[in-house]
Amino acid sequence: MADAKSPEEVESEICEIVGRVVLSASLLDNQINSVLIAVLSLEDKALTFAVVAAHDAVRKIEILKAFAAQIPKDEWRKPLVRYLEGVEKINQARNTAAHSMVIEQGDDYVLVSNNAAKLLKATDKKTRAITRVPLGTLKDASERAKRLYKEGQTVLENFVRFQEERKKRSSNTDVKSR
Repeated sequence: MADAKSPEEVESEICEIVGRVVLSASLLDNQINSVLIAVLSLEDKALTFAVVAAHDAVRKIEILKAFAAQIPKDEWRKPLVRYLEGVEKINQARNTAAHSMVIEQGDDYVLVSNNAAKLLKATDKKTRAITRVPLGTLKDASERAKRLYKEGQTVLENFVRFQEERKKRSSNTDVKSR
């Protein structure tokens, strides 16, 4: 029979899970900054990254989704949209992790909001039960974030290559027109 975990071990495990999700979301937000700069072909100036980083993640994703809608080729649009939707889900998990309290429910731990408005939204009208998020959901989000970061790197590399090719063609056109 396995020994039960001490309260300190449980707390440590919960903090590790929550911390990974929060840090993963921050890493993805940082990556979104680079993707936004590459996709929109913004000049690589000293403050470009800092100015882009100052925007809220939701707005950056909104801008990129609007741009993606303008991309005619599926092989460029779909990976970008899939990546953006994944980042949105990780951000939702981050918000849940950062703004919920952990309570024990049977042999498991769950997250539940202590915000009145969120509690009312999470309450089933018929059963009056409050929707609770199992801690395992955050473990899954942490693993998804790792895979998503790799997808984001591919998206970023593709758009950086596109930008470089466009610059080459532009400089070739400039040379020919002289």
